[in-house]
Amino acid sequence: MAQASASTAPKGMSPWWTYLLSGIASILLGWFLLAKPVSTTISLVVFLGFYLLVAGIIDTVMSFTAIGEKGSAWGWKLLFGILSMIAGLWILNNPLFSAVFTPVMFMYFVAFMIIAMGLVKMFAGRAEANGHFQWTWGSFLLGAVSVIFGVWLLAAPDRYAVATVVLATGWYLLISGGVSMALAFVVKKEEA
Repeated sequence: MAQASASTAPKGMSPWWTYLLSGIASILLGWFLLAKPVSTTISLVVFLGFYLLVAGIIDTVMSFTAIGEKGSAWGWKLLFGILSMIAGLWILNNPLFSAVFTPVMFMYFVAFMIIAMGLVKMFAGRAEANGHFQWTWGSFLLGAVSVIFGVWLLAAPDRYAVATVVLATGWYLLISGGVSMALAFVVKKEEA
């Protein structure tokens, strides 16, 4: 009886439990943002900064572990990790500036970062199958959700910048968390 290792994932994909943990964390943070939007304006900046910093560190480390694996898209994962870390550090170093003094600039910054990270996820969502690259639906869908929310933020009126960022981030985290959790079960099924 052949048994799959818990850390064995299909080529180009992370282990299933990383998607599950990411999804749970995203849903919890999204729920908190939607349940208490007024009291989380400053907290949003700090949580988003930590989230991006930790996600960037994880993606960077995971990119190095995938070097040399055919179809792993380690370069895209490294780029996504670096972009996440830069965004997280900038936000953590400027929370009041970001949330109070220039909410419009912060909204545009977040929108462009979400779009950039979504595009990177979409292009990193390739896996080798039968000698040629194919898109994996999970990474592509997570990237597309990011791009849609980023464009939605860019289209929001400036006077609602802080409220828009809080609500958009809450919904984004709920939706991307759900997609990430669903992807975890698909990857787990493929591992078996």
